[in-house]
Amino acid sequence: MLKNKLSILFFTLVSVCFLILDAKPTFAAAEGTLNIHVQSSNAAHPIEGSYFTITGITDPSYFQLVQTDTQGRLSLPLPVGDYTIRQIATTSARENVGISSIGYSRTILAGQTATAEGSALYIGGDYAFVDSPDIVYLNKGDYFDPSIAAQGIRAFNLNFGPVLGTEKKAGGTFFEYYNNVNTAVPGEYISVYLALQNSFSTRTTHVLKVVVLDTPVAAGDVTIKYLDQNGDELIPAQTINGNVGDTFDTSTDQYQLTIDGYSLDTSKLPFNMTGTFTDTPQIVSYVYTKNPVPAGDITIQYLDQNGIEISPAQTINGNVGDSFDASTDQYQLTIDGYSLDTSKLPFNMTGTFTDTAQIVSYVYTKNPVPAGDITIQYLDQNGTEISPAQTINGNVGDSFDASTDQYQ
Repeated sequence: MLKNKLSILFFTLVSVCFLILDAKPTFAAAEGTLNIHVQSSNAAHPIEGSYFTITGITDPSYFQLVQTDTQGRLSLPLPVGDYTIRQIATTSARENVGISSIGYSRTILAGQTATAEGSALYIGGDYAFVDSPDIVYLNKGDYFDPSIAAQGIRAFNLNFGPVLGTEKKAGGTFFEYYNNVNTAVPGEYISVYLALQNSFSTRTTHVLKVVVLDTPVAAGDVTIKYLDQNGDELIPAQTINGNVGDTFDTSTDQYQLTIDGYSLDTSKLPFNMTGTFTDTPQIVSYVYTKNPVPAGDITIQYLDQNGIEISPAQTINGNVGDSFDASTDQYQLTIDGYSLDTSKLPFNMTGTFTDTAQIVSYVYTKNPVPAGDITIQYLDQNGTEISPAQTINGNVGDSFDASTDQYQ
């Protein structure tokens, strides 16, 4: 565990990002350098934005929070002495990366460089950072509860439970790591949280920037929209205003409205129903589904060429806006002695239910049935055949004419 190789997460190189906290070094002027490099476990790319705490052993009052650059590197000048180095978070890249136990010591010697090479542990499942505010605003003198603040930003999706923020996880699965917030003094502070990923026995972290304001500052409005499933606005939006750092709650009946003909889609409730006013506008969108309205029936008729019904009609029912399809074998019937006239198929075999009844008419032709022959005889006055007979054949129902020169 305390080796030159750390087992951590995240990557990136370029310029070092230092977040110097309130502790001041008290070492002698002599300095050395600490270099840290973090890359993915398969060395495919660096880990950007990985946070580390640098704590003095020689002087326990020394503390810094630092962060790797776009190449997963940082180079930090330090007064000579012994240090404990811990990787605690990655938030810049918001990658699905977890922390194993990272804790190791380094001795900084004058004019020399100590290095630490580490790799990242990528984890699967639905445990990942989500887009959420990383800044919490407070007014001077406000009460600050790190646990509540972390819940409010909904920083993680946990594969063993709901989005962080619905409840504090029991058993130490979610806890504060570092916090230097002093609401009595306006300024910027840091608050860090860890969450245990049970499936992989790893920890990921999230870093909050806490801004304590000297005087109230007007915040960007919170707009509550009411949309249908297509994203179209059903009724005019409502607006809430306040000061930066104030909390808002749109989950009440005042904002979760009842809209005639529609029902709130509880499977799509917005993650930011409650939150904190910031210096930028926010939008809370409630999505509604249209309530079903019984439609007029669809009647399917079966007629012969004369419009006479040859089989009992069928009926399809549904709600206004639903689609129907009467072109299937269930509705295009096979009727004994008849064939469907495909030249007269109805235009409305398929369509949409409306508030009025509709009729779909299928027309059939009667199948031909061979008829008895027509025999034409030629006789004298005594009934004696004087010329061979002729025969006409056809189907039952067909007409014939033996009065032509062909037969007379």
